[in-house]
Amino acid sequence: MASALLLGSLMAGPAAAARPPLGTQGSVQSAVHQNQNGKRSPVRQATGELAVQLDPSSLQAVPISGGNRCQFTVNVVLHLTGTAVGAASGTTVAKIDAPCADALAMPPGTFSDTFKFTGGFEGTIDGFPSAARVTYAGVTRAGGAVSASLFLKDGPSMLACVQAQAGGQGTYSGLLLPRHHRAGR
Repeated sequence: MASALLLGSLMAGPAAAARPPLGTQGSVQSAVHQNQNGKRSPVRQATGELAVQLDPSSLQAVPISGGNRCQFTVNVVLHLTGTAVGAASGTTVAKIDAPCADALAMPPGTFSDTFKFTGGFEGTIDGFPSAARVTYAGVTRAGGAVSASLFLKDGPSMLACVQAQAGGQGTYSGLLLPRHHRAGR
């Protein structure tokens, strides 16, 4: 059950209500980036799907806040398709707004939580072989609504928003600044 709760907190599912992610309102195609040489470089839309695969054998649950909250730590592989295609291996820390006994016993999304995944991505971004550092962080509200951000850096930069329901696979949407267009590179 513990892995089910964490899985629900980490996995993004179909958005309950579609809304444009921060920074993508208006015409994404018209967004530009001024590089070091003064050339204009396109900033493009990044879209795709994500899924979380956790290693239940690595799950650690530790009481925090005097036992009123629980911190889960678990090894995770974040699978991406779309603009980014590949996998990011790393660790997730989730702080759940319930005692550990309750958090371990209830289904995903029952209690609110905050979570942060950090890891290394290997695959392709915008069709080019890439390695990047990844941060996937957000909140799960009681009832299962997930709001999160996905950030890839040290390769092409990608910033995307994820709106999901705990316990499912989901989508991301945001902006991509390809490596060959980054200032100072």
